Amino acid sequence: VFFSKHRWHISWENNEDLLECIKSSFHVPFYCKNVRPIKGALAVDGAYGFAGVDLVHDDDTLFVGIDPHAEITRDFTTAQMFLPNAGKDYEEIVLSGYVSTLEWANKGGFLNKKVGYRQPNYFALCLLWYLRYLEYALLMLIDYYSYAIP
Repeated sequence: VFFSKHRWHISWENNEDLLECIKSSFHVPFYCKNVRPIKGALAVDGAYGFAGVDLVHDDDTLFVGIDPHAEITRDFTTAQMFLPNAGKDYEEIVLSGYVSTLEWANKGGFLNKKVGYRQPNYFALCLLWYLRYLEYALLMLIDYYSYAIP
C-alpha cells in the first residue's frame, strides 16, 4: 500500500490470491516480474517500509533480510542485488541463505530488538514507489497497444 503504510492480510480467497499477495510483498519494480494490484492496491517490497512498531508480534518476529536488525541475513554485492543470478551463482545464494539460517539456529535462535530500533528506509521507498508507478504505467501502455494493433 502506498508509501510507508502496511496492509496485513489474514485470509485469502484461494491459493492464487495467497500467491499474488506473497509475490507483492517482495516486489521490486523492473527487477521482479510484474504483479497485479492486490485488492486494488499496488505494492512494493515491504522490508523497506516497516518500522519495528509495525510488526504484529513486536520483537518476537523473526526478520529475514539484508538489514542489520535481521536475525537471518547475509551480504550481497551490488551486482548480486541488481542483476538476476542464474545457475551456479543462484545456487550459491540459496546455499548461503540456508547456511545463515543454520548459523542463527545453532547460536540459540535469539531474536533481535526491532521495536524502537528498525525504521523505514524513506530514500528506498521514494525510489521504489516512483519506479513502481512508472512500471505500472508502462505495462498498461504495452497492454493497451498490444490489443490496439491488429
